[in-house]
Amino acid sequence: MDQTTLLHLDLPRTTPVYGEFEIRGWAASQAPLRRVFVEQPGDRIEFAFYERPDVRAAYPSHPHATGFSGSLTGNFIREHRVAFSVETDAGITVHEVELAPPFLPPAAPPPDFPVTPELKARKLARVAHRMACTRCKHAMPTGREVCPHCGAQFRITPALLDFFTPEQRATIPAVDATPASRGGVDEVMHAIIARHSDGLILDCGAGLKDRVYPNVLNLEIMDYPCTDVRAFNESLPFQDGTFDAVFTLAVLEHVRDPFAAGREIMRVLKPGGMLYSMVPLMVPFHGYPNHFYNMTVEGHKNLYGTALDLLDASVPVSGRPIWGLHGLLTNWLNGLPAAHREEFLDLRVRDVLATSPLEQLKRNYVRLVTPEANMEVAAMTRLIGRKR
Repeated sequence: MDQTTLLHLDLPRTTPVYGEFEIRGWAASQAPLRRVFVEQPGDRIEFAFYERPDVRAAYPSHPHATGFSGSLTGNFIREHRVAFSVETDAGITVHEVELAPPFLPPAAPPPDFPVTPELKARKLARVAHRMACTRCKHAMPTGREVCPHCGAQFRITPALLDFFTPEQRATIPAVDATPASRGGVDEVMHAIIARHSDGLILDCGAGLKDRVYPNVLNLEIMDYPCTDVRAFNESLPFQDGTFDAVFTLAVLEHVRDPFAAGREIMRVLKPGGMLYSMVPLMVPFHGYPNHFYNMTVEGHKNLYGTALDLLDASVPVSGRPIWGLHGLLTNWLNGLPAAHREEFLDLRVRDVLATSPLEQLKRNYVRLVTPEANMEVAAMTRLIGRKR
């Protein structure tokens, strides 16, 4: 084997389920490095270099060392292998890196169906014997609207299990559906839905959907046509170990107590059940109907505690920094008087970074932002109060 160049892949280590994924690794060479790339007929992707002094120190016989990073799509993987080309002044060396099999086999999009009362009734019949009171957590007799243990009252129909008490139901604001209310389905969901085609999956905060899956139960606080069960995430109306998998996608930032929601999700999952969870970090305030928390990846993991055997922690394509930057700039722009928006639009990133924030406080694009927009995109907020 040619040892004039070395290559190691830090990320990923298993074959990804995702259509596009992050790549991170390092290369070291006895000759000056020019580039690291992958290619197939008609397509070549090059990776960016960054400093890796640790690699240079570990391999003194290969003084030309660098980290490389970027993103890749699944069509460059062949039988769990990726061929990386390292080009140096001495030529090109190909390194085949073998990845472990995926923790979740990919699948084609499973068939979905329009929302009908009949389909909803069939789904609810599958879970009716697994319901639990949201107040006392005792098992609920099938079809009963009043808990025999604590007297909590609910609403049960063939097409909707409404597990709000009358008091809880009165707290739900009347909010019209928005584009952000529409829940999508990605390749990870496809794989989990296909894997558990004979099982039962809970979609916590499912949103508004035009088409649904027979094995996915849609839980919401809003009474959308596709909603199967109404309840708060902090108190799920199911017995322990009911579901083969749980989805909670861009939902927990809207939950008043996400730690309680995390505990409930772990409770209703079967042992070995799959969790698919996404929350935002750098996105502006968006209330549907409320927005309480954004989370770092460490905070996200902390919601589930030691009950979760973590298989993957990564940034999806829909969570790349450009989405957060686009949202922040859009809200900032909309918060400026129309007469001062051109000044903001003409700003260059270089100009913003070259001047300290303190020096920019008197600029119109900072000074004239509305209080509402300031709150939506604030770097931090503050509270001052007095104990009752």
